[in-house]
Amino acid sequence: MKINLKIADKFYLLAGFVIAIIVMALIFNSLSEQKSIAMTEKERILGINDQKVVLPLPIVIKDNEQEWRGVSDLTDTKKIIKKLEVPLYPEDLVLSFPDPNLKIGTTITINRAPIIYLNDGGFEKELRTRKETISELFEEKNINLGPLDKMSIPLDSKVENRLKITITRVGERYEEEEIVIPYDSKEIADSNLLKGIRTLKQEGANGKRIKKYHLVYENGVLVINDLVSDEITVQPKNKIVVYGTKILVLSTDSGKCSWTYTPTASRRYKKGTKLKVINLANGKSVTTIVGGWGPERWTGRILDLNISDFQQIANLSTGVINIKLEELAE
Repeated sequence: MKINLKIADKFYLLAGFVIAIIVMALIFNSLSEQKSIAMTEKERILGINDQKVVLPLPIVIKDNEQEWRGVSDLTDTKKIIKKLEVPLYPEDLVLSFPDPNLKIGTTITINRAPIIYLNDGGFEKELRTRKETISELFEEKNINLGPLDKMSIPLDSKVENRLKITITRVGERYEEEEIVIPYDSKEIADSNLLKGIRTLKQEGANGKRIKKYHLVYENGVLVINDLVSDEITVQPKNKIVVYGTKILVLSTDSGKCSWTYTPTASRRYKKGTKLKVINLANGKSVTTIVGGWGPERWTGRILDLNISDFQQIANLSTGVINIKLEELAE
């Protein structure tokens, strides 16, 4: 019980001391504003002209971690802070005691708002807030999240001083690539078309292929590039050229044929004539060029075929074969 009385006595003494200081300051302030006739006359003589002389007052500024000391004749708390070049942010709370208007000096306490270090898509930001959750902080600072953006901590996390937050900005898009499919050229033989004749049966046209990709970016850097479809939208159309293989037959003949070591000999066809020789026994044929005259009529043969050409349609041992001749236009 004695301990409680002693504590109460100390409290009353301290309160009385503070009240006494305040009363004395008020009295001193009111007295300084009252002027005697003699003082007024003295000011007139000295040329002071009713100007007040205010001495710089001691100022102490404290925040969570630092302390600044200086003097100032200002009475506005924020102006004092600015004059003493102490950093102050809109989110900070300021408390001064005694009131600077008392002109007895003051201690200014700055309650700093928590600092949040934000990495937003690779850009560093320093935020101050008095909100309780990250979600409320983002709403206050107009920080919006996309549907794919990633957070390093949940949005409902509590705000703590010097908390570090990372936002990974994620974007996606689909991209199409158009690829030309070149057409092929084909040539088709036509036995009904004379040799040397070529005709265009079909014009060629390129085709088209569309490849579709899914692209995902994180903070502007491509991290996913997936092929999602590959479709031929237009089939290529081949160029088709028809060429003739038919050889024009100017005349025909038939009879017996043997072979010779010399160039093919004929009585009917002059040198340089191209002949198609067909072995009627087996249907084999060979093309030869007339290079000589013969055989004699008394032999009963219409042609003596060069030995190498004869071997392509019959055995040399056969000696004489029945043939059909076709005079070719070439």
